[in-house]
Amino acid sequence: MNDPVRAGLDVGLFSSANPAIFSVGRRQATGTFKKEEYKMAQEFTPQGFLFRWLLSFLLVVLTYNPTDYSYVSWLFSESFSFGPVPILAGLVLLIGWIIFARATLLSLGWLGITLGAAVFVVLIWLLVDLGWISVKSTGVITWLTLIVISLILAVGLSWSHIRRRLTGQFDVDDMDD
Repeated sequence: MNDPVRAGLDVGLFSSANPAIFSVGRRQATGTFKKEEYKMAQEFTPQGFLFRWLLSFLLVVLTYNPTDYSYVSWLFSESFSFGPVPILAGLVLLIGWIIFARATLLSLGWLGITLGAAVFVVLIWLLVDLGWISVKSTGVITWLTLIVISLILAVGLSWSHIRRRLTGQFDVDDMDD
């Protein structure tokens, strides 16, 4: 075998002779990857989307919301004291944002993110135009904006599954299905 990467994978825990083990990698071989988790990662369900949206919403709301219970509010409060806890919390949020934003950018691209945002902005505009919400109610507009951001992140995290369902096309990362 001339390919050193492939040759390295054929030794020990990995085997290209068994595509099921090869496709899920070390987690399957070490026993920490359950068959149900692999199935959940490969199939798209409404519960899976709801879970991704809840994680996205949690990330967005923990970072900023119009109440006093967010990272940004904490940083700008009068009782804030610089130390390891706020730095750790900020780093955890930053890691979450990098993971979610990168996945969304890779799956939707700038055009998809822009079009998704435009659809949600027009829906909010429609709600204002119908008189269901007021432009003067900044709290409601802020919460709707946070929901929109979390929905865009959730769609970005789910887009590979959605596209595969709609078109039958696989991403390059999809190996065995």
